[in-house]
Amino acid sequence: MYTVTFYSFKGGVGRSMAMMNTAFTLIAEGKKVLVVDFDLEAPGLDTFALPNSANKNLGVVDFVCDYIKTGIAPEIDEYCFRSSTDDSSGGELWLMPAGRRDEKYADLMNSINWRELYDKRDGYLLLEDLKAQWKSYLKPDYVLIDSRTGHTDEGGICTRQLPNAVVCLFFPNRQNLIGLTRAVNRIRKENDIRKEKFPGKESIILHFVTSNVPDLDDENSVLEETLSDFETELQYSELAATIHHYPSLALLNQDIFTRDRPKSRLAAEYRQLVTAIQKENPKDKRGSLMFLSDELEQLGKVPLEKRNEEHLKRIFENHGEDVEVLKNLIDLRYRQRQFEETEELLSRALGLDNHNPDLLFRKVILSDKFGQTKQAIENALMAVQQPELGGFELNQIVRLLANKEPSTLKKIDSWPAIKNMSEHELVLLTEPLSFTRSLLSSAELLIRFILAKLDRSPQTEATLISKIRNGLVLNLIGQKRFSEAIDICNNIIRNDPFDQSSLFNLAIATWGEAPLKMPPVDMFQSALDFGTNKPSYSANYLQCMSLANWVTGKSVEAKEFLGKAKHKVVTAEFSCWSFLYRTPRNFLQELEQQEKMFSDKEILPEVIEPLGFPFSS
Repeated sequence: MYTVTFYSFKGGVGRSMAMMNTAFTLIAEGKKVLVVDFDLEAPGLDTFALPNSANKNLGVVDFVCDYIKTGIAPEIDEYCFRSSTDDSSGGELWLMPAGRRDEKYADLMNSINWRELYDKRDGYLLLEDLKAQWKSYLKPDYVLIDSRTGHTDEGGICTRQLPNAVVCLFFPNRQNLIGLTRAVNRIRKENDIRKEKFPGKESIILHFVTSNVPDLDDENSVLEETLSDFETELQYSELAATIHHYPSLALLNQDIFTRDRPKSRLAAEYRQLVTAIQKENPKDKRGSLMFLSDELEQLGKVPLEKRNEEHLKRIFENHGEDVEVLKNLIDLRYRQRQFEETEELLSRALGLDNHNPDLLFRKVILSDKFGQTKQAIENALMAVQQPELGGFELNQIVRLLANKEPSTLKKIDSWPAIKNMSEHELVLLTEPLSFTRSLLSSAELLIRFILAKLDRSPQTEATLISKIRNGLVLNLIGQKRFSEAIDICNNIIRNDPFDQSSLFNLAIATWGEAPLKMPPVDMFQSALDFGTNKPSYSANYLQCMSLANWVTGKSVEAKEFLGKAKHKVVTAEFSCWSFLYRTPRNFLQELEQQEKMFSDKEILPEVIEPLGFPFSS
């Protein structure tokens, strides 16, 4: 149970409206919400369009008066009732109104002397008993309290005794600043007393919300300067939400916008407030996940506050058996370089779900971080057996295995993890297997898997199939299986005689297949006939054009293209020198080898013949 009080020093800021919109947002998430009307002098629950009327039921005033009569705290079942929400989420709305709104209400309400109740009749214990009954009888996820305005005894109950958090709504003017500052200082003093008397007890969280703000140009910085004063005096770093003035007659009917008009701007602003409240509630799973996401995003930008650490501990206490929350805690602690705690959290999570692919992936990364290569490989091979493993995670695992244990990739096409991958993810997966010639056979398995998958899909675009087949050609040339590459290139060219990539690859494959390693000049010329000199082309394209120009005797053009290629290298590139992917450094080294070839006829591209034979260009 998490209790939130909605407080404003002055009326007219939409406090009750904010509370009810908060309630229905939480209910839509499946939460059980109790709304308590503690604005006893001006009750407002009965003004909202709720299925059951609040003004005919007993409530807070009746509860307190019955206690004063008997000296015994009444059972709350007579003072709280459920209101139908017609919501399919499973959420529930419960109400504890101010009281039965009949001719006796005012007399009953005025008969309560709150100071005497606390000083002589154990009023503090009565309200503690009320809280305990809410928790045991109703078991709500949230209790939302509508507090009275100003500085009152009832206000102190609502803002300092009952809540876990207080939403302070204000219209940005001087009167609200003075009054709200006094109330906020009292709440902070209560927090200091708690820290001193009850170490470890949670402090009351303060959420500041400016409300009914005019949606006008602030050309003279009036609003900006006023809000700056509020920020300084109230000592907050940011607002939980800004609720703008909303010109709608629906407000006259007290429509609940998050329920009745969920796509409106006003509903979005109320949901922003709800998000701020949930993030501070360590019992709320959604809020905890959002809090952890924020911590990850802010990591390295701002120092981790001590309060944040306490909140993280409470999240663990409440969700230590939830794998999704544990995964986020694991990521945060890993990014904070708290590796021992990361390992403990990971072991706990795997104990709950030892086949979870995300957890297995994290175990792979952590084992590798600790230099536990054997364990990292074992966990990697377990992870790839999980069909739900994500594309990014699988890509990282393939890279790790390619470096640590390449032999494990010989049957990559049989891994359950690749079965649900998209064609795009599978193509990306071939890249880390295309840096080393010995791994090209594993990349080929993936490419053929993709082609078989595309053949089974009747709506596959021909251009996509052609692109993948072109990838197979590159792979086969890299494996020096030139005749197979030639057959595929010829098939592609028969359908598209102007496919420049296939014309170039056919020329390379024919060159590699030639007994004396003599380049087919006419084929390279055909590739050039369809090329244009555009600076936006990749380093690989410029490299290919350089090679084709040199083979056809255009040495000046060859050097120009080569120079442009050198300036284009920024990331890993596919190289037509080796028909492998190369890091920027290695790609530049291969460009240097290509440049040497221009003056040394003993040198041939690596993919043709490592040692090379002389020939005439």
